[in-house]
Parts: sequence; structure tokens; C-alpha cells
Amino acid sequence: MKNNPFAGCRTKVKTIFEELVGARAEALDPTKHNRIVQEKIQAAFKEDLGEEKARLLGFHMADWNADAAFIVALHLFPKKFTKREITAGIISFHIGATDHITAASTINGFHIEDPFEVGIFRKTAKQNQKIATEPGVVADLSRLQERLPSQGKGKKPVTRRRASAPGS
Repeated sequence: MKNNPFAGCRTKVKTIFEELVGARAEALDPTKHNRIVQEKIQAAFKEDLGEEKARLLGFHMADWNADAAFIVALHLFPKKFTKREITAGIISFHIGATDHITAASTINGFHIEDPFEVGIFRKTAKQNQKIATEPGVVADLSRLQERLPSQGKGKKPVTRRRASAPGS
């Protein structure tokens, strides 16, 4: 685990939440899609958005449970995390949550802007084409690991694949 800060970070988050909520921490397992949460969100928004958009909203809000857990655990217990674990957790959050948040916001009628003027809309046509043509989900964790500062490899581009909602 010492060589894999992603696994170390996940284990630490799991331990923190097991201490806080016991067996309910299982709902934050990154390998399990929380169908119950997705269905509750879908039911809450079905009347306003319609069946399909509500289903997609539920998927996009439920599919980054482990990333949300990391952010909460870091806020509650910042001293429990090493620099490498924080870096790994933040990179994982960027890969796992940000596209889902953008999709959910768009589905729910919120316009995505760049209020901090950091250039969120700057992507080359080649990057957009590559992302759009890769099916399935999975971030290449070996390439993410290379980005960690303590490994001295410098920053490398991250290979990303879009998730597809269950049933689509």
C-alpha cells in the first residue's frame, strides 16, 4: 500500500467512515454503485425533469460516492492524511467527480460558467475527440500515479474515459 497512494487513501477513508458510521460505510465503496441513492434522486426529480433526465441525474450524483467521502474525511480529519494521500485523493476526485458534477448540473438546468476565469473551457479539438470516442469508464491509475510529486516523474497527461449511465 505504501507504493500505491490511491489504495492507501481509499483504505484510510474507509477506516475513518467505519469508525464514524460502522457498516454503513460500505455505501461509500468506490467499487459499488449505490443504486438506492440513484433511485431516490431519480424519484425526487422525476416530476420536474421527466423519467430519463431524472435517471441520468441520479446516476451522475451517485457515481462518485468514494470521491465525496474523501473530501468529507479530509475536512473532518486533515491531519490523518499524508501529502501523497491528499494528492491521490484530489486527483481521484478530479477524475471521478468533476465530469459527473458538470453533467448533473447541466441536466438540472444550471449553466456551467468559468467564474474564476481559470480556463475550464480550454480543450483542444483533439482532446475532445479522444475523450468522446473512448467507451466505458476507468481512469488509468498507473498514469495517475506518475503524476504524484513524490515520484519525481513530473506531470503527465491523464487518460480518461467517459462513463455511461446504467441502462443506457
